[in-house]
Amino acid sequence: MDSALYIKSNYLTLEDVAVRSGISDARLIEMIEAGCLPHAAYRLEQTYEVSSIFGQHNHSESKGYYPYSHVEKAAALLEKNKPWDELAIEEKERFRSIYKVTLEEHRAADFGMAEYFRKDGEAGGEAFEAFIASEWQHYLDGTYGLCTKTASAREIALKEVMIAKIKYLLISEAFSEIELTELEKAVDTLDAVSAEFAPHERERSSRGQYIDAVRAKYFQ
Repeated sequence: MDSALYIKSNYLTLEDVAVRSGISDARLIEMIEAGCLPHAAYRLEQTYEVSSIFGQHNHSESKGYYPYSHVEKAAALLEKNKPWDELAIEEKERFRSIYKVTLEEHRAADFGMAEYFRKDGEAGGEAFEAFIASEWQHYLDGTYGLCTKTASAREIALKEVMIAKIKYLLISEAFSEIELTELEKAVDTLDAVSAEFAPHERERSSRGQYIDAVRAKYFQ
């Protein structure tokens, strides 16, 4: 499968999202521009050369491609019947809350993410807030629509925690049985939330580096 076919098979155009959600293109664009929904995960630029008895004509078009999860997310946002700017604030706070809980639940402080925790053991502080702001922007830019399955806050947080844990465990190759089990669990969890990635991306992607390569080396 080439990259264009992968994208067209696994993502929706804005028009597709509109049809499936029953929300117009214009309203979807409003949600995206207001910061309620992420931008496209991929963009395909295509140029066609049309030949006829009248000569040649070049036609170019650009289409954004969005995760299937946009359909449900957009419909849920519209149901709230609130102004876009208010919804954007709510969505950002919800993202922060879920991310915080996920970091704490998976003891991220023990695996290379201690800077995002306060002395009382809870995620928080200036570094945490800066990190969340950066992650939220990546989310809105469409980055996580590309590299997670549904671009949910929990998937995004799990992805980052598991990568941190895998990198932490790989520092020493002299694994104990417990550490090897922890490594395998982290790889499996990362696999569960990660997208497959387009063929041209896979080797350099988090899937290629932290799932495929680690499994090939330690779990074959």
